[in-house]
Order: sequence, then C-alpha cells, then structure tokens
Amino acid sequence: MLKLFRASRANRDLRRAIKSILGFCPGNIFLYRLAFRHRSASKVLNGVRRNNERLEYLGDAVLSVVIAEYLFKKYPTQDEGFLTEMRSKIVSRASLNKVGLHMGLHKMIQLDQGHGNGGFKSVDGDALEALIGAIFLDKGFKFTKKIILRRIVGMHMDVDELERKDWNYKSKLIDWCQKERKKVDFRVESSTRQGSKKLYKVEVRVDGEVWASAMEHSVKSAEQLAAENAYKKVVDPWLVSHAHKHAHLADDMEAEKQRLKQEKAERQRQQQRKKAEEAAAVAAAIAMSEAAAENAPEPEPVPEPEPAPEPEPAPEQAPVIPYETVMAEEPVAMAAEPVAPYGESAAEPEVAVEPEPVAEPEA
Repeated sequence: MLKLFRASRANRDLRRAIKSILGFCPGNIFLYRLAFRHRSASKVLNGVRRNNERLEYLGDAVLSVVIAEYLFKKYPTQDEGFLTEMRSKIVSRASLNKVGLHMGLHKMIQLDQGHGNGGFKSVDGDALEALIGAIFLDKGFKFTKKIILRRIVGMHMDVDELERKDWNYKSKLIDWCQKERKKVDFRVESSTRQGSKKLYKVEVRVDGEVWASAMEHSVKSAEQLAAENAYKKVVDPWLVSHAHKHAHLADDMEAEKQRLKQEKAERQRQQQRKKAEEAAAVAAAIAMSEAAAENAPEPEPVPEPEPAPEPEPAPEQAPVIPYETVMAEEPVAMAAEPVAPYGESAAEPEVAVEPEPVAEPEA
C-alpha cells in the first residue's frame, strides 16, 4: 500500500514538472517515467532491460525531422551544406546537453551513482531525446512538432547565435594545418562499452604529435571534440602570438571594408534621392495637368457644315465605237494578163515610127 502511494505521488510530481516545463499534462505517465530512467538504473522485466535508450532513439529521429523542416523554411536561399551544418549544431550532443540542463531535466532523471561516471556525460541530452520520443508516442507527431518548436527551440535555443558560432573545429583545424603545411590525422585509439552504447576515444595527431584527445558515443562527435580541444590548446595561442605580424593587414582590410560600406550606403542614398525626385516630378506634372484642365475655357460648339449640293447628272454620250481595220484573210489575186484567142499573142503590135526628115542646111 505504501509502495502504491509513493508511486502515485511520484507520478503526480512528474505530471506537475512536465506541465511546468512544457506546458501540457501527459497522458500515459509511464512513458515519461521511462524517458527519465537512465540505463544505470535499468529495471529488468521479463528478461528485458527497461530504460530510456529506445525512447532516445525514437526522439532523435523525430527531432532531426522537425529541425530539418524548420531550417528548410527559415533559410530558403541556403544550400544543402549550410542546412546540414546548422542541423548538426542544433542536434549536437553538446547543444542538447545544454538545453536539457537549462530545462531542469537533470532533477528528474533516475541514476545509479554506483554505476560509474563514464556514461553520465551526456545524460541530459539523452533524457531530452527520450522525452521527445515519449511525447511522440503519447500525443502524436503534430503535437510533438509544436512542443519542439515553441517550448524547446523557441525558449531554450538561439538559432541565430548558433549560426554565427564556429562549430566545425575539425574543418578549421584541417584548414589551418594545410596553410601551415602540417599533416593532421584523427585516430580511434580505443572503444569501451557503457551499457548498450560504446564510447570511442579519438586522438588528434599533427605531424605525428598528439595534440588532444576526446571520448564520445560516436566517432564523428569524438573527432569534433578532439579537434576543438586541439584548436583551443594550440592554434588559438599561435594565432594570438602571430597577430602582430598581420596587424597592418588587418587594419587595411578593415579600412577597405569600411570604405566599401560607406560607398554602398552613398549609392543607396543617391538611388533613394533619385527616386524621390522622379516621384516629385511626376506628382508636379500630374498637378499641373489637373490645374490646366480645371482652368481651361470650355470650347465653343463647332457648327455643323451644310450639306453640299448634289451634282447634276452628266448628259449621256453616244458610245464611241472604235475603228477596226479588217484584214483580208487571203490576199487579193492580181488580174491575169489577157490571153489572145487561138493562141495568138495578146501583146499589142508594135507601131513603126517613121523618122522625121532632116532639113538640109542652107547654102
């Protein structure tokens, strides 16, 4: 009886805590109790260890989908690489640990302190993901999405600050080593099991020298953490010590940046001034045309022209028949010479002309 009373009281306290943190009353309280049960405090039921790891797996998938859609809508012009990096910043273990601690989840997590401290490094982030999985099973995806965006991201994360933050220390360290002609290498030195998960130890070696190491539940997370440790330990002091060599270059770059900024501002002011002048000129022209239209005298009515008299019809003229020359189809035959009867010639007889007498000359 006392055990049931204590369980009922614990459930009531858990409901109040969730109501205070997330703003809603849970339905299936047993899902939320399981979400806050660390693997170090696992309970065995029918041969199965009961803890929050399965809910953590589910919550991680739901959180990734919601954050991916959120970033897709928030940054409509950014490419896939930017969106992937931003999602990694938000759902990273360090970010979720910080949010879970800020929400006060650590007070509700069931831990077995005698289990060791190796698996307690990311306990707050794991509990947050398990809590998201419990909400998904209890209330559905649409409700869970609203809780993530309004009560977790909206209240406990600054996405704009995460955008400005240099998170990918691995890329920064590789870029610096390439500029300085150094060889960088990430090696997985060992792995240990913590419950059902593994911890990977990764070392960062530059020119064969170990600069830093880190342990995380995934190789990529361990590489990022080791790179961050190495960058802050070695590269940042090196940059500070060499800053004076490039101080004049930095000043010149800053002066050039300010000059370009001023030129851009001046161009914008000129464009605004030009637009204002054009708008004023258009308004003045419209006002002048309206005033001229109001003061103009009304035009006198134009008399309609008298209709022109109809022209008299012209006298009819006789049709003119053109002269046509008719050519004979066949030439006219010439008259034949007369033919004398009986074979006589039809030629006229020659008349003898007597010569005139020649007068004798006088003596």
